[in-house]
Amino acid sequence: MEDFINVLTSPGFLVAYGVVLWTFLCTLYVHFRGKERLRFERQLTEHSGWLSPLNCLFYAFSSVPKDPILPVESFPELAPLKANWKVMREEALELLSQGKIAYNEEDMDLAFLAFKKLGWKRFYLRWYHDFFPSALEGCPKTVEICRNIPGLNAAAFTMLPPGAHLGKHRDPLASSLRYHLTLVAPNDPECCLFVDDKTVVWNEGEDFVFDETYVHWAHNHTDKTRIIFFADFTRPLYPGPVRWLNEFLIRYVYRITRSRNDMGESGGLACKVTPILLHAKKFFRGIKERVNRKLYYTVKYILFAGLLFALVRSFV
Repeated sequence: MEDFINVLTSPGFLVAYGVVLWTFLCTLYVHFRGKERLRFERQLTEHSGWLSPLNCLFYAFSSVPKDPILPVESFPELAPLKANWKVMREEALELLSQGKIAYNEEDMDLAFLAFKKLGWKRFYLRWYHDFFPSALEGCPKTVEICRNIPGLNAAAFTMLPPGAHLGKHRDPLASSLRYHLTLVAPNDPECCLFVDDKTVVWNEGEDFVFDETYVHWAHNHTDKTRIIFFADFTRPLYPGPVRWLNEFLIRYVYRITRSRNDMGESGGLACKVTPILLHAKKFFRGIKERVNRKLYYTVKYILFAGLLFALVRSFV
């Protein structure tokens, strides 16, 4: 008993307890940020919960309003993108005709794995690294336009086919803001994006910026395809150590999520581990669907508690 009390009062345990408590409080803030919310157990166990302390730091030092949709005019550095939307559309349509706006069946894209089964498809120009060779070859004019946009960390052409939808989700990191420029769309309110309590209709030639760490979802309830130019650019932060931390993460860490268009291109670490994660997910989903839902959630929470215990033990 004395040994147990000594552990509970040790400096390492107090530090671990503080980390867990702070993470929980930050997760609560993320959960109640905005008007739309995920289920709390999902928020608590998914990546946007685990990374909530880092995101709360970026929120605290963000120099943009805490709104789901942000005025695109506030980011004049993005203006050349809209000015050249027809050039970009021409290259996107050519890639589409070649079947290159797709989801490579042989590759695993951790960042958007959940969207694969919903029909969403993409062609990357860059993803937190340099431009892909396939993009330099397939859409050189768009790449050249993107090179002149400061802070552009990721870019892609993405397609939402007729009848497709994307479920409610938050993106895991607040390091960037997201930009959409509509290239091909039905120009119909039934093809739109929901961000928290706001709705944006994709209309050709129009653009907008939003904070992707708010809950957002989309659908295309029309018989026409939607193609956009999709980009992440660095969230404006007040000068100082937090900005430097964000720039370091963008430059050296987030590249592990780098996927690819062709198997011959280099991918990040996530490309290698995603098949393992996918098989694990299928296994546990099988338990949930074919065996017993209670058993599924029991195993899930035991694993989560085990990870939490391992974290605490690492500090003790």
